[in-house]
Amino acid sequence: MKVTEAIVYVLFLVGVLASTSALAGHRGGEMGGYHDAAMHERMFERMAHKLDLTDQQQQEIAAIRETTKENLSDTRGEMKAARKEIREAVQAGAGEQEIQQMLIAQSANKARVIVERARAYQAIQEVLTEEQREEFAEMRERRKARMEKRFKKYSSEQS
Repeated sequence: MKVTEAIVYVLFLVGVLASTSALAGHRGGEMGGYHDAAMHERMFERMAHKLDLTDQQQQEIAAIRETTKENLSDTRGEMKAARKEIREAVQAGAGEQEIQQMLIAQSANKARVIVERARAYQAIQEVLTEEQREEFAEMRERRKARMEKRFKKYSSEQS
């Protein structure tokens, strides 16, 4: 991919992220938007109910979630600051190489998030019974299908 194409792609992504944040609106909580703590707690409660988790399983999964949150708190702050820095650099007319370097640094943070989420997912899988793992996989597939449907609807409305 040529440098110019990469910059255009980054600008597109920055625009998409900015517009989705604006559309999401602020719903309170520590992070606001779709990432507030109350929403995550409601999702966990629904999952616990649908999977019929025992009290012990709920405690173990809550501990995994808390560890993940703690492990990612600094990274999330760094990512937020980096997004702002990239946006400001683009608006100020920074050079291609400078923007690329900023994006490379940001990709390391994104990789940390992905690895930590994978670790948490594996840890949660170990807490679940085989039947619960199967149901959990089905729940994820249904959620994925709903999200794809919403994305297609949103995409067609924008056309």
